[in-house]
Amino acid sequence: MCAIGPEHVDQAQEVVLRNKEHLLVAMPWARAEPLSVAARMELFQQMRGNFHLGVEFTYAIVERGTGAFIGGTGFHPRIGPDALEIGYWIDTALQGKGLVSEAVVALCCVAFEIMKARRLEIRCSTENVRSRAVAERLGFHLDGVLRDSGYGGSGELEDKMVWSLIAREYPAHALYAAARPAAFDARGQRLAWP
Repeated sequence: MCAIGPEHVDQAQEVVLRNKEHLLVAMPWARAEPLSVAARMELFQQMRGNFHLGVEFTYAIVERGTGAFIGGTGFHPRIGPDALEIGYWIDTALQGKGLVSEAVVALCCVAFEIMKARRLEIRCSTENVRSRAVAERLGFHLDGVLRDSGYGGSGELEDKMVWSLIAREYPAHALYAAARPAAFDARGQRLAWP
């Protein structure tokens, strides 16, 4: 996992286009696909800039060993002070291998141990079985369902499940004992765990 940027454009172009139908189910941004290579380059440069500015933190999920782009994840600070929403997606060919769960574990470690967040959330459609499974498997708490609270891939409002993990719960949580995966900042420098 590393900050998404221009170096991921060519591979992301292929992966996103190959997965467009899958992404349309849950990701409103997929409705704008296909982006041109130039438009994706501009988008990824903006994402890298936002990462450097501390505005939003978008990561590439990359394949261990090859560094190939296989999906995206990150933190969205749109849910309140010192709180972060985690989003994620992965190439359908790689679903079911635990890679999204591994990325979310890394994000939890970064959020609580480095960024000092007080709250993490995963929000997903009530129909999104795979996203729900990630939250359940990793021990997030189901806070409830917010009706018509967000747009789905279709562009229509849908009910969203809200899963949370709170900083004060983290030291006693199973995720705290998880191995710390390799994670890198926007400059490609490996993060040191406290």
